[in-house]
Amino acid sequence: MAAGRVGAVGLLALISLPGPVRADVVTDWNLTTLQAGAAASLNPQRQQRVAAMAHAAMHDAVNSVAPRYEAYAGQVSPSGEASIEAAAVQAAYGVLIRLLPGQAALLDAARSASLSQIPDGPVKEEGLAVGEAVAGRIVALRSTDGSNVDGTYTFGSGPGEYQRTTPTFGNPAVPAWRFVKPFVLKRGDQFRAEGPPRLDSDEWAADFNETKRLGRVNSADRTAEQTEIALCDAEPSLPMWNRVARNVSAQSQTGLVENARLFALLNLAMVDATIACWDSKYTYRFWRPVTAIPLADTDGNDATEADPAWTPLRPTPLHPEYPSAHACVSNAAAEVLTSIVGKDTAFSTATSTCPAGVVRSYDSFQALADEVGDSRIYIGFHFRSSIRDGAKIGRQVGHWTFHRFLQPLEDAECRAF
Repeated sequence: MAAGRVGAVGLLALISLPGPVRADVVTDWNLTTLQAGAAASLNPQRQQRVAAMAHAAMHDAVNSVAPRYEAYAGQVSPSGEASIEAAAVQAAYGVLIRLLPGQAALLDAARSASLSQIPDGPVKEEGLAVGEAVAGRIVALRSTDGSNVDGTYTFGSGPGEYQRTTPTFGNPAVPAWRFVKPFVLKRGDQFRAEGPPRLDSDEWAADFNETKRLGRVNSADRTAEQTEIALCDAEPSLPMWNRVARNVSAQSQTGLVENARLFALLNLAMVDATIACWDSKYTYRFWRPVTAIPLADTDGNDATEADPAWTPLRPTPLHPEYPSAHACVSNAAAEVLTSIVGKDTAFSTATSTCPAGVVRSYDSFQALADEVGDSRIYIGFHFRSSIRDGAKIGRQVGHWTFHRFLQPLEDAECRAF
């Protein structure tokens, strides 16, 4: 996750980076959802929740009109013929206007633009009714999920303990997010990581020295491409992976029903990967490189050496180090997209945090997820074990989500929970 909040203008710019032409109302409202969350200055965790709710609603509305997949919260039976596009639009709008009433101007304009493309009449009105009913159901379902609580944090002391980090020395981000009711997991601790390495271990020394060497602001060992990777992949996971999904959807000319499911599974997996990641982060409360490296003389390991002047390439995010949230969320996203679109799907993408004009290409979704993990070492935020164990959490969440939710209707009764 990005440290603190990215300004609304910056996030709107990064969300709106050019890509292939739009596919349908689902991808239109994916972009609108991210823009509205950014404009509302929600933190990254709450933006993920909004996206998951909007896309779950669109999926259920679309499948109420044209049932092909299992619903997330339940289908609404139309009383007559209904426009599938109107249902999707109103489902997204109905969720967003309830959650983000301060963004009414943006949302109303987007709704008007979408509905202007649908012929007026009873079919359109019935679609709107279906979408509105689904939206109300999704919002009610999540109304007591605990997402409105930030929580408090008491700092410990001593080697390995997470401490306030430069330059802001701010409080850690939403410690209570680990207690938010998951969307698809049974519990937030369902895939809890094993924990960081012991400070007196060879593994800790190897992790420490890799990040110390490659992650410092003026590293002589980090290559130009590694610096580019560090900067490009610093973008928050939500806009990064939704942009990838929009690009691949347009590239593959995916239909509306399939898009509704794809974006719902993607965003459900990402929000729960963050909840699972936060459970491990605030269980182990491990120190960041910016703390560990200057204080290495206290870790009891002869293979680590303190550097009081060490600073990372960019300011450190405000939450504990282990495991990496970018690794958790990126691997959940890659697992879902690989399962739906295919293992060897090639694509290119740019991010707002890339140097100007840089576009990076990949031969699979996992290749991007692996690069994102490496980037957190190059930028000086994480240690290797944090990347490895965060990736494991993400893959587990992605696998769980894809294989247990929004199944094809003919397979729904065959699922093994």
